[in-house]
Amino acid sequence: MLKLNLIIFTTVVLLCKTSVSFAESFEEPPTPFPKNQLVLEIQKNFPTSYSMNHLEGTHYYPAIGFRHNMRNQWILGVGGTFKLFKDKTLEANENTSLSIWTLYHEATKIFRLYHPTYLLIGTKILYMVPTTKHSLPLQKLDRYETEIGGALTLSIQHVITARRSLIFRIDRYRGTKTQRFQGIEVAAGLAYFL
Repeated sequence: MLKLNLIIFTTVVLLCKTSVSFAESFEEPPTPFPKNQLVLEIQKNFPTSYSMNHLEGTHYYPAIGFRHNMRNQWILGVGGTFKLFKDKTLEANENTSLSIWTLYHEATKIFRLYHPTYLLIGTKILYMVPTTKHSLPLQKLDRYETEIGGALTLSIQHVITARRSLIFRIDRYRGTKTQRFQGIEVAAGLAYFL
């Protein structure tokens, strides 16, 4: 009886071990992203919807961000930039430039397309401060209000070396207080693995 129990126990252990190794062979390989990334991008904004009536996109501007990899499934990030526009409703002799200082927090899900290319889809929370110029120190623009905004973000991240990757990103954003700040942001840049 003892021999039979020992044979059954050994068989069950071997079956469990085999089934675990078989299941592991079908798991996706982990993403090559490290825990932290420094992101440097060049971006441009295009007004949409109601914003097209009074705003016009101007030139490209740099953006900086920091991203953290959560268990190779999610990327959490923070960053900042200026969204640059021209106010079409003002007369030519007035200052028509509008710079929106934007701080953001993002959460994106990682999807493996084909290694080393990954798709990131998620959302952003934006803090938007209209300013008179796109430099520090900030000088608030009185004719616009500060707004909290939201964005849907989609990016392709292609790993080019063990220390960096290329990023192509598009965001659709809008403020939540008024309909004045709505747009699409297109960006390209590099992520440096820390």
